[in-house]
Order: sequence, then structure tokens, then C-alpha cells
Amino acid sequence: MQDAYWYPIKVQGGQEEKASKQVRDVFEKKGKESALLDIFVPFHRFFTIKNGKKIIKKRFFAYIVVKLSGEMGQDLRNIFHYVPLFRGFISSMGWGPTHDPTHLEQDELDKMLGDGENVDVFEDDLKKNFQEGERVEIVEGVLKGKIAIVVRVDPHRKKIETTIPIFGKETKTELSFSQVKKI
Repeated sequence: MQDAYWYPIKVQGGQEEKASKQVRDVFEKKGKESALLDIFVPFHRFFTIKNGKKIIKKRFFAYIVVKLSGEMGQDLRNIFHYVPLFRGFISSMGWGPTHDPTHLEQDELDKMLGDGENVDVFEDDLKKNFQEGERVEIVEGVLKGKIAIVVRVDPHRKKIETTIPIFGKETKTELSFSQVKKI
């Protein structure tokens, strides 16, 4: 049995779904549909609050991932150049139409696929950039309205550690990005 490989392909931003359809169509027209096993369009889910309601949105990354039967030879590389929204192959050296495509390792693919259910990022969190020593206002919870000083920022967990003066004593508190705002 021949191995199958996943390749990231750079496409026109905002057109990922359309590009994946174009890839399928071009492979079919060129008689190579058996070489194209699957297409995955990576995205990140996040939420925003509008009129007091949580609205889930998607953010795309201007690339798709295609699963091909075997290594991508020159014949398959040439097919992608017939896809109107194709912008280039992603490789360890960057991306471009002439770059040698690099297939993804299983751990890279697993990170990309994730569990698909996590919707834990608030839209405004993506725009926040807290600094140590910065003053923030707590906007939710029992400490709402209190001013805190940022002691440590954990961007991966989207949390900050702060100190808040309570009864004349500095108290450390961990808060999520969505619980505070810059002042």
C-alpha cells in the first residue's frame, strides 16, 4: 500500500473553501482525482459578544491542507498551477509557487486538527497585548471595577497574573484576558 501525505498549500486569503473546491475540480479535470484523497481547511473558532449574546466565528489562515496518495511529484505540483486561487507551496523555507512542497509530520497534523470543539478565545483577546507593570480594570466577577497591576502574562493560556490591593494588602489573582480591560 502506498503512503499518503498531507501537504499545506497557500491560497488566496478569505477564499479557502472556494480554493478547496477548485483543487478538487482541477484534479478531476486532469484525471488525477485518485491521487487527491482529502482536503482540510484549517480554521480557528472564537467568540464575540453582540447584544449580550455569544456568537461563534471562524478565522481562516489562507492555506488548505491536501492529502495525496504518495509523494508530490512534478506532475501533481503542476496541477496546482491550474487552480486560480493557488498562491504557493509551503515548505521549510517559506512559501511560493516554486518552493518544494513539504509534507506535514503526524504531530503537526494532530495540532492542526485538534478536537475542533474548543471555542475558548474571545475575539477581543486576540487583539490584547498586556505588559508587565500595566494597570488593568477588572470587568467581570466579584472584583469587577477594581484596578489591578499585571505581574505576569501567559499568552498561550490567555491569562494574566495580577496584584490587587484588598484591605491594604497586595493579593495575587489569576484572571483571563476576557475578565480585564486596559485602562
